[in-house]
Amino acid sequence: MKRQYRLSEEELRGIIEASRSTPVMYLSGGVPMYDSPQQNANRAWKVVAQNHGFIWDSAESAGTGDNHDVLAEPIPPVEPVVLAIDEAQKKKAGGK
Repeated sequence: MKRQYRLSEEELRGIIEASRSTPVMYLSGGVPMYDSPQQNANRAWKVVAQNHGFIWDSAESAGTGDNHDVLAEPIPPVEPVVLAIDEAQKKKAGGK
């Protein structure tokens, strides 16, 4: 279930700036010299999503007319699986 997040002015500017076109130049063998605007924008979204706690590629416009508002899926909480394994091993060994 998606929920609404609000980006700061700085975050929004960072995403827009990252999306700007880049020079198209290739090294020998056809390897691009610069990352594409799509790669730069994806990197910017990953940073913003990490700060807000949502899955970066699930973000979309919230439809409020304000570019600062986005809908995205929150990062699901991680279950403490390691603790459950440790407890099971302790019980098996006869410890508390």
